[in-house]
Amino acid sequence: MLRHRQSIYAYLGAGLIIAIVAILCIAGLAASRQNAQSLETQQVVARYESDDAFAHVQGQLTQMIFWQAAFDNVVRRWNDKWVEYQFGPYQDAMGNHLVAIYAPGGALRFLHVGDRSSNITVASLARAEGLGALLHAARASRVDQPPPMHQGVVSVDGTPYFAVAALVTPEDEADIPLARQRPTIVVFFAPATVASFDALSDGFAATQLGIARHAAAQGGLAQTPLRSVDGKPLAWLSWKPRLAGADFLETVIPAVIVVFFLLALVQGAIVRRWQTMQRKLLIAEAMTAAAQEESRTKSVFLGTISHELRTPLNAIIGFSDVLLHRMFGPLGSPRYEEYAGYIRSSGASLLKIVNDLIEIARIDARDTAQERARIDAAGCALLAIDSAREAAAAKNVSLVLEAEGAAWCEGSPLSLTQAIGRILDNAIRHSKTGDRVSVAARRDGADTLVEVRDSGDGISAERLAGLGRPFGHTESHLVTGNGGAGLGLSIAKGLMRLMGGSLGIASEVGVGTIVTLRLPAAEAPQQAVKKAA
Repeated sequence: MLRHRQSIYAYLGAGLIIAIVAILCIAGLAASRQNAQSLETQQVVARYESDDAFAHVQGQLTQMIFWQAAFDNVVRRWNDKWVEYQFGPYQDAMGNHLVAIYAPGGALRFLHVGDRSSNITVASLARAEGLGALLHAARASRVDQPPPMHQGVVSVDGTPYFAVAALVTPEDEADIPLARQRPTIVVFFAPATVASFDALSDGFAATQLGIARHAAAQGGLAQTPLRSVDGKPLAWLSWKPRLAGADFLETVIPAVIVVFFLLALVQGAIVRRWQTMQRKLLIAEAMTAAAQEESRTKSVFLGTISHELRTPLNAIIGFSDVLLHRMFGPLGSPRYEEYAGYIRSSGASLLKIVNDLIEIARIDARDTAQERARIDAAGCALLAIDSAREAAAAKNVSLVLEAEGAAWCEGSPLSLTQAIGRILDNAIRHSKTGDRVSVAARRDGADTLVEVRDSGDGISAERLAGLGRPFGHTESHLVTGNGGAGLGLSIAKGLMRLMGGSLGIASEVGVGTIVTLRLPAAEAPQQAVKKAA
């Protein structure tokens, strides 16, 4: 009996040891795999951060070289003052502190070195590693619209830079042959610093971030190369990764040893923990994809804003220079009054766009609870019509209010008036001389409706889906057809959303368009008093 009991204990002890070893091996393998996945993810993030840095420089470079004014003042003729300002102090203000322009023959014609790159000289730039290959790639590319970008890391005296090069490309297709005859290359440089890779430290708790010319010899450091345009590593980003597998082992193994008799429970907890980590990883990947799409949308949005602001701003600066330098004689010349009018018109256009952008930002930050009160929709419509009469009179467009008394609803009087005004402004702008624009306010069941009806060209069904986005370049009569940045409808939709309402559009090509603003209906003040009594 004793021998039999001892054998049982031996078997149990052996089984316990085998089970513990098996669990330790499984946990170790899981941790090793998790460490490998975590390290691979960090490598991908490092490459993504590098691509993002290049994309930022590409965006800045595209705005400058794909611009007719740049082609006229750099390729068609060399304008020292224009080049010095646009590629000098202006680029400093945009955060681009190192800019180089190469003439068709390959010679360096212009170099701007800002304060942050003050150690760069013409000689050091000529010795830069990777720059020759980048210039060769840009010179070998075709002149297309938009211009193709070429990117790669360039090492200047041992300091790595994110460099992007491209040919100056005209907006006018008629100038493309001249651009091919005189290929002029512009290069933007941005320092490659550890700040460009802060996602590793912020999102993965990586430490010892550093950039060096050679691969790190110290063990335990992860690293990824920063390559030139021809694939040659010119610098190395290194960091000490925090591996999730090590944290996993520190948490799980002591608990397994101490409470082994609860093996099933511990294994269940490990499975749940693993599932949670996988779910978090999937969520992180989805958030990364959403952030990339949001970044792309913002880039397009900001690029459009820049294009819309540049024209009136250039007019203001140009005509102001004419007045300041007295190019047509002393003050008092009739031309000054004409140019002053141009300045006023351009400034007003710029101010309207800026005000619209501020309004969009204000809508995004506003609390919806502040937008509810009992208001008269017909009264708000009348105020909006009164504000729009001057613009309507200028085009001989008649404005009519169709309302049988008050139409009460819940909302903000200022916001509703602004929303109606935005819709009226679009309708008037795209109406023809002698047209009629009507505004109707009425009760519709549990809602109060405000309808703005015009007899313009109308909108096709396939274009309705694109309406309401800022700078939506649809060829409809509501957005960007006859001037404006396409912000009016977006602001109106935002104001209606804040008030708990909605905006709908119905249109037929050749007949006209009806824009319907819908808000929850409310009782007239006297009716509410009677019910309370």
